[in-house]
Amino acid sequence: MDHQIISKLRKTANPFLGQRIVVIEGSIFFRENKSEKGLFIDRLKRDNFHLENISLIICSVEEQPDDHNYIVINSKESSLRLVNSNLIQDSKFTSRFDFDEVVKSSQRQPYLSIWYDDTTAEISISRHALGVIPLYYVYIPSSLFAFSTEIHSLVRIGGFVDRVSINDSWVSNYLISNDSHYYNPDTAYSHIKRLLPGHNILVNKSGNNFKQTPYFTFNPEKWSNLKSVGEYGEAFKSLFAKSIERGIIDNKPIIAQLSGGLDSSSISCMVRALYPNQPIHTLFLDLQKIVQSEKHLAHEVAKKIQSEHHVIPPSEHDLDALILHTSLYGYPEHMISGSAITHTLLKKASELGGSTMFNGHDGDGIVGIGVEYPEILYDQFKWTELTEILNIAACVYPYYHIDIQWNTFSGKRKKEVYLNHFLYRQLQRKMSQLSISDFIMHVYKVHDFFGMSSTVSLFLKIASVASKKLRNREIYPNTVLNKEFSNNLKIDSYTIDLPKIMSRGLQGIDNISFQDIYGGESLSAAEHLYALRKHYGVVEKFPFFDHNLFELTMSVPLEIKYSQGKRRGYLREGMKDILPESIRNRGDKGKFSLYGRDAAIRLYKQSADFLTPQSHIWNFVDMKKFNSFVTLLHRDKQPGRATSPVLRVISLAVWLDWCKNKYS
Repeated sequence: MDHQIISKLRKTANPFLGQRIVVIEGSIFFRENKSEKGLFIDRLKRDNFHLENISLIICSVEEQPDDHNYIVINSKESSLRLVNSNLIQDSKFTSRFDFDEVVKSSQRQPYLSIWYDDTTAEISISRHALGVIPLYYVYIPSSLFAFSTEIHSLVRIGGFVDRVSINDSWVSNYLISNDSHYYNPDTAYSHIKRLLPGHNILVNKSGNNFKQTPYFTFNPEKWSNLKSVGEYGEAFKSLFAKSIERGIIDNKPIIAQLSGGLDSSSISCMVRALYPNQPIHTLFLDLQKIVQSEKHLAHEVAKKIQSEHHVIPPSEHDLDALILHTSLYGYPEHMISGSAITHTLLKKASELGGSTMFNGHDGDGIVGIGVEYPEILYDQFKWTELTEILNIAACVYPYYHIDIQWNTFSGKRKKEVYLNHFLYRQLQRKMSQLSISDFIMHVYKVHDFFGMSSTVSLFLKIASVASKKLRNREIYPNTVLNKEFSNNLKIDSYTIDLPKIMSRGLQGIDNISFQDIYGGESLSAAEHLYALRKHYGVVEKFPFFDHNLFELTMSVPLEIKYSQGKRRGYLREGMKDILPESIRNRGDKGKFSLYGRDAAIRLYKQSADFLTPQSHIWNFVDMKKFNSFVTLLHRDKQPGRATSPVLRVISLAVWLDWCKNKYS
């Protein structure tokens, strides 16, 4: 393409085109008077052509190891359906609706799909049902629609956004939540939104009609023929293998994170089963507080699959990693483990020459643990059946997290302690759900059925004290929000309930899984890792984060997931003869929250320059409340809820400082 034309486009039609390497970006200027023609630019194939009837620019700039996006231009001039990425060359489309059906029914769903038809001059963009990669956009009615997979490209759009404005509502949600139940179209910037997973954007020619609507519906009924745990296990194994195969890049080292847990071990062992002769690198983070239960298991897996095993100490330069990653994200850090762990792993994978690295991201959410099954029995007052399954579960694993002396207990004592532990958690849950009077009545019902256990005795004693504390809030602050900032927030009456939207029309499904996946943390983590891929040259692949696997898990009965206390029963069944038995039958998990606490303490000590009395952070955060959480964080037996507020306040302070330096 003529260099002069490219330069002109940068100055006029597209203010961000060519400034940075992204997968997809584009813009429509609805009041562009100079030309009624647009341009499609594919820099990989140099397949550039003009679009009639609209000043639309679409730029597909860089191929990624997992580049899987559909871009279809339905052009009346050439009567051809021009398809980007060679993914659906044989498909025939007569309308956008045909295209949408192909997207929704694809076994391997595209991350992003874009349709433009110059007959109607409408552009339609859809995002993968699980998100995977983000799409940000700016929409100014009848003036501009611009989109990009990188938020940096949209922060300042020449001639339209003169001043970067922080989204106070987003900041409030960021500070008061742990990403649960708040994932919505908002971003940290007031003028930038994001396309929700499983949703579609439709924009008309004049730009005065803009819609974001859900388009994808899961269909777990297709697995209704499966009945036994063995059948579900075989289905899981088949889908899991296909998901892993899609992450393998020819002539590149195979790299996988390996913690010794069920998820990461399943990935590494399945890779070896699929590729028996290829070299594999496994990476183990040597986190001192959890290695006692993890390190030997990771070594056992590495020995079984004959991988080159790398034991890596995590960087303790937490602040340096946070500053770097904030500049790459363009918004504050979300991950509770902090930035240093991610930096350590991606840096090592890059040094090994890999272009992808397998990550067990959200295996729990996709596969489903089944722990809600006894909770459902509890809520339905099926307490006889509940007691039976808890007595079995008590003897399945050594529950050292309940009592370090577990293996010294008799069978009868194990059942008593396990039941008490379960009842304690349920009563904690009920205390937050019920009124004081209803809660006290509930405690008496539990007492009448289960007897005077130590747990019930404890709750009977503290019920009156708890009621006073709940009424008067005589506890640590619920949030770190500055009172003035909180009082001036505009209340948004329209709240997105993404878990409910994505589970619409489904009957008898595992709602906990939808909360886990669409509550926010799972989606945000994937978006963060996407933003890091170009800096490190490594794409993190999530074999569990697959919409086919998620659809399967919706069909699995909770009894099979729970598997009499074994949990994740059908995964364990499907991984027979692939996983070492010590891993397949493992019941405990590494306590990574202990590392998160240590990382937060280190980061706090390193971040004094961002927390001075003059810092912009105190416009949003109450310093006294923040210091209360810092005090709680430093206690030996502090509750985990102190880690997230401290990390988030510091992450927000770093981002505010970055914004000030970059955009002021």
